[in-house]
Amino acid sequence: MDIVALVALKRNGVHRDNLTRQERKALDNLWYNSDLVIKKIDKSGSIVVTNAGLYLKCNEELLGATSTYRKLRADPTTDFVSELSKHLNDGVSLGILDMKLRDYLLVNKPVISIFHSLPKVHKKTFPPLLRPIVSGIGSLGERTHCTAHPKLPTRYKTCIGIDW
Repeated sequence: MDIVALVALKRNGVHRDNLTRQERKALDNLWYNSDLVIKKIDKSGSIVVTNAGLYLKCNEELLGATSTYRKLRADPTTDFVSELSKHLNDGVSLGILDMKLRDYLLVNKPVISIFHSLPKVHKKTFPPLLRPIVSGIGSLGERTHCTAHPKLPTRYKTCIGIDW
């Protein structure tokens, strides 16, 4: 089948894959089973299927490590937005930032970052150790990391068009 035919199928809502109906049904049964968690493995393209209760318990233990994490009494987002806004305005006043960059860096309505973890099966422990991941897409700090230092590699600077 040529690319035009594939695009037409996709456009019309027809999906082709390399699984038989029986394999697709088995995969769907796994995917929609709320007793299971399917995660990508840390440092690998493989996946692991694990018990959801065990996965949640391990994450609760990870987040319960008071030497690393602490429970917040309230949502600090409004305060953080105000503080970042103040620092960015100071940058404009000092001539370090222009208004266009300031406006880009300030996320006025940030989303709450999403926490999840990836199993470290290469560590060969049970239950497996977890690598914490915080997705910052749409978060307050999503854009500011690109401008942290003028010696950042070019690939980071280009995300906001800075040329140092």
